[in-house]
Amino acid sequence: VQLSALKRTTKKEKRMRNIGRVKDVGLRRLSQKLVAKQLKRVNKIAEDDAWVNEYLSYARPMPVGGEYTIPREQAKMILEDIYGAGPDLEHLNLDEEDEDGVAGDYDDEEEEEEEEDLETMERLRRK
Repeated sequence: VQLSALKRTTKKEKRMRNIGRVKDVGLRRLSQKLVAKQLKRVNKIAEDDAWVNEYLSYARPMPVGGEYTIPREQAKMILEDIYGAGPDLEHLNLDEEDEDGVAGDYDDEEEEEEEEDLETMERLRRK
């Protein structure tokens, strides 16, 4: 009596058998339906990749329009032309009159009007 057993084929043997079959029969042609299905899948993956790429692009540093570097000496020279040299607050005199002839302090009339406005608003708040 002969006993039979299932012989497992290794990957190497399967590969060899498939290569031999391709030599004899030739390559199988893909159907249009299968090609369309695979292309649909590829396009979906490409859309997902494009979305992820755009989403991650917000975290990447991007150059900003008008951003440039300027040498320190040139920047200092430009700022001195605009604002002048030295601190101005030390030389500021609030008691001097402006071009309009008004002193640096508020007028008493303006202070009284402001106090009246504050009292009026306080009364309205309490109602």
